[in-house]
Amino acid sequence: MDLRNTGRIVEQCSGDEDPVIEEAKADGENCVAYVRMNRQISCADFCEERDSTCVMAIDQPNGQRCVSTVGSLGEIDTNTVNCQTKQFRDLQCVCSKPGNPAPGPTPEEACANLPDGFSLKNAANLCRKVVDFLAGVAYPGTATSGDAKAKEDILRACILDVCSAEPEDRGEIADNVNDQNPNEPPVEPTTTTTTTTTTTTTTTTTTTTTTTTTTTTTTTTTTTTTPALVGDELYVFGFGPYPGSSSPYQPQGVVEVESLPDGTTRLAYSLTGLDPACDGPCTGTNCCGIHIHEGRAVLFPDLPKLITIGSIPQDPWLSVRYDSTTDPANVLSEIVEAGLSNEEVLGRAVVIHDVTGARIACGIIEPSTTTVFEEFPGYNGDLPVTSGGVQVLSDDGDGTQTLSWIFTQGVDPRCTSAGPAANSCSVQIFDGTSPDAPGNPYWNQGDIPQNPWPQVRYVIQGSLPTAVNDVEVTTGLTSADLDGRVVVVYDYDGVPVGIAIIELPED
Repeated sequence: MDLRNTGRIVEQCSGDEDPVIEEAKADGENCVAYVRMNRQISCADFCEERDSTCVMAIDQPNGQRCVSTVGSLGEIDTNTVNCQTKQFRDLQCVCSKPGNPAPGPTPEEACANLPDGFSLKNAANLCRKVVDFLAGVAYPGTATSGDAKAKEDILRACILDVCSAEPEDRGEIADNVNDQNPNEPPVEPTTTTTTTTTTTTTTTTTTTTTTTTTTTTTTTTTTTTTPALVGDELYVFGFGPYPGSSSPYQPQGVVEVESLPDGTTRLAYSLTGLDPACDGPCTGTNCCGIHIHEGRAVLFPDLPKLITIGSIPQDPWLSVRYDSTTDPANVLSEIVEAGLSNEEVLGRAVVIHDVTGARIACGIIEPSTTTVFEEFPGYNGDLPVTSGGVQVLSDDGDGTQTLSWIFTQGVDPRCTSAGPAANSCSVQIFDGTSPDAPGNPYWNQGDIPQNPWPQVRYVIQGSLPTAVNDVEVTTGLTSADLDGRVVVVYDYDGVPVGIAIIELPED
């Protein structure tokens, strides 16, 4: 069955590295593919596009592809993970191959008689050139086991996928295979540290998704970490004073919240206006804390206790504290063992405390109004794919939009201020409706004579993430005009880097 990319990220799963994926293939009767869905389609839709029928859906750990979160097919929670669901940004879809129990086309068949003359040899050479660990690997292979056999199987799958792809997608499809190196563990966060004077932050990664962070006061440390690929993030795009608080401090910024498959919760944030006394150790309960509370509205002063579950005996939030040594306070990844799912935190309140432990600000956790960012078509620079979320609000009365965002990667570190190039470090809305056809900057040119978007910019302050609240831009457009359009992020040189689709919530 053809699993050719049709405008979204698709990767055929060989199943060799994961017994659950291999089991789902049912001796060649089914195909399994990792699919980036962006909450727009279901596995049933994906399989139907390929003249097939969905058998099941399989979830995967964050940042990984063609790997299952469960130990067997019988452990899948089909109430949540199934062929019809559209609530995931990515899944592994299992599609049947009716009347075809064979394992699909061979590379020789897939590469034969392609209209542009592209051959199996071309495909093999492309895979070996783009995928470092495939250099020198033979096809057809002769190995029967071990690392050599694994690499030969990966090369075979790469050739098959490349020949099945559209010509313009072949390089990207081959590049995706770099994530499958059998000699390397799944992508983990990487950290670089620059020391100057007041706080030392030591980060120890023990597994793919478990991080322990210890902070002591001795020297100032700026830590920049590149996180593993993530999805299904939720956000707090703004904060207000906690009801009844008389604090002189009014924190602002954006928080990214993600519940990981192992039950931990990842926080990333960029906050300003925090209690300046939180620049060192504190001893009070909840002092300098940033916590998720059970409350679902910031209007009620009696928000219930912090969220935990029965299997976690101690409050995991007590040790989660911000450091106001720098303004903004930027944290790219803090792991909390809270035992919560995204569904459980959606709509809850994030509460910020001062040095005494008093609650001074709160905001509600909500989805982004953009899909997962993808690489802008034709971008060939060194920045990774943009990651983060953008909130787009529209005042249909005067045609003004208000944007808030947080970006955790894929933005230009040179953007401490805008450069001389047009569109330098900007965030713009285009009139296109697909990452493959982004179009052009979008505004009502009949009412607004000059393009307003180049002045809407992100700024890197100290380290990632970078965030902003409530940037206003007058475009003369309405929410109906903007729904389904695309957001584009530029680098310092004015080159578009990342792109995502706007999905405004229904009224």
